[in-house]
Amino acid sequence: MQPIKTLKKMKKLLVLLFVLSVISCKNTATKQKENSNKDLGKNRIEVLDFYGKHRCVSCLNIERNTKATLKKHFQKEMDNGIISFKMVQWDDPKNDALVNKYQAAGTSLIIHTIANGKETINDISDFAFKKSDKDAVFETELVKKINNALALVK
Repeated sequence: MQPIKTLKKMKKLLVLLFVLSVISCKNTATKQKENSNKDLGKNRIEVLDFYGKHRCVSCLNIERNTKATLKKHFQKEMDNGIISFKMVQWDDPKNDALVNKYQAAGTSLIIHTIANGKETINDISDFAFKKSDKDAVFETELVKKINNALALVK
């Protein structure tokens, strides 16, 4: 009888650990913010992938799909400095300023557009998590989102 109780406790613990890892990995807030500032420099797009020390499969897929999409569709813009990609570890204290600026409470994918003195922060994390395991759909939708941002900077 004792081994069965132990197995049930272990099963409950594993389920709890799984749920906690998913919660810590996903930032469900969708936010878009605009600020005006004349000192924002040249028009550009920054794609930021916030990740944690412990990464789930979805988090890894988001990184892989984002990098592949940028390389395949936007290499020229990246070479010209119009688009940049940055990985930011959100649970590293040295990145607190960026985490606070983008309100990244976990894994987040952000498109930050700077156009004509205005910055727009578009948190596309929900999209990224929902489509992280569907490579072709992720690519198609991310291309649309980046093209929308490019229309603002040109």
